[in-house]
Formats: sequence, C-alpha cells, structure tokens
Amino acid sequence: MRAAWALAFVAVALTGTAVAQVPHAHGVARLDVTLEGRRLTLDFAAPLEDVLGFERRPANDKERAAFEAAAAYFKAGRALVASAAANCRVAEGNVEIEERGKGHFEWVARLAYDCKEPQEAREIDAPLLVRFKQIKRIEVRAVSAKGQSSARLTLTKRFFAL
Repeated sequence: MRAAWALAFVAVALTGTAVAQVPHAHGVARLDVTLEGRRLTLDFAAPLEDVLGFERRPANDKERAAFEAAAAYFKAGRALVASAAANCRVAEGNVEIEERGKGHFEWVARLAYDCKEPQEAREIDAPLLVRFKQIKRIEVRAVSAKGQSSARLTLTKRFFAL
C-alpha cells in the first residue's frame, strides 16, 4: 500500500506542475509520462517558437492556422505515439499557449490515452522531432508501475522505453 501511495504522489507531482516550473530553453522540450492502470498521460512543453516558428500569441490568420494545424497533430495522437500493441487511443487532448515571463511563450500539450493493453505500453515514439526541426531534444521523465525513469530523445533516438 505504501508503494502505491508513493507512486500516486510522484504521478501527481509529474503531471501538470512539473512542466510549468522548468526554465524555458530554445531547442529543448520536456515530456512527463505517467502510466497508471489503463491511463497513459503525456504532458509536453516546448518553446512556442520551436513549434510554430514565432514566440508570441498568433497575430493573424496564417499564424492561427499554423497553431490549429499543430494542435490537431498533437490532439490526434500523431506527435507522441505509444507502442501499437498497447492499443492506446487519445481520450483527451488539450493544447495551450502559456506565457513564461515577458516575451517567452510555450506550447503546452496534455494528452491522455486509454490503453486496452497497458502492459504492452513498452515505449513512446516522438515523431514530432521529424516535423518540428527546431526541437533538438526532449527531456523525458516517467513514472509507471515499473518505477521512475528518465531519458533524452533526439532525432536519432526518438523512442523512450517505459
């Protein structure tokens, strides 16, 4: 029981608040992963410029369209993909632009997947590294029934083992 409480505490600590408190660095994104039961939660944050090519709220139709296209890519579950054998489907997707101090904006995406075979969720692929070339690396922290882990993803190392 004590281990379950510890796992729950770490899961709460990683989801939501961890992404918001890390300093903003261009080229570096952050991903917090939590697998609890059938629910896989991915909290992703990156400098807005690395995703959209500008670091301010969209100011015209072209920029709003770029935001909507990138948001649809994330919400469809194409930016971060769990092992196919886990049979995960996006249950909830939220994308926001958050200000991190004067002139510093971040792309923040929170995705929750329902997995029919969560024990088969062995890795996360980050195809977003191919699409958003300004993101050079993703710092990953994860918690699951297996424990805590971390990794650094790059274009040549896109997979994170859960």
